[in-house]
Amino acid sequence: NGQRVTVQRVAFLSPTAAQVNAQDVTFQEILKQPTSAVAANFQKQLDFYQAQFEKAPANENKKMPVRTITMFNRLALVLEKDGDEDGSTTTSLLPEGLTVTDLGECYEAGGLLQQVR
Repeated sequence: NGQRVTVQRVAFLSPTAAQVNAQDVTFQEILKQPTSAVAANFQKQLDFYQAQFEKAPANENKKMPVRTITMFNRLALVLEKDGDEDGSTTTSLLPEGLTVTDLGECYEAGGLLQQVR
């Protein structure tokens, strides 16, 4: 329908202690799953390591070391942004008159995505 929407590459946090190797066959196989499954998988990993980190008395008042892993071949629609520094208000980024349901109904696979290697 000619509407433009904002997109960003999908990224997730991975605990440094997990030593995730993006070149590993297991990691590559995980990425073949739907984005929702990949996100759920890595959220479970993050939750597990966060719980272990918080249990250790030596880590009190410390921040768990994490790294950001970007999935260069996946994009997500940015539907809202924080308006205030405290995140108390949000602003919709959808073009006027367009709803999330409309996006789902008119989505077509494809398009240009510059591959990053």
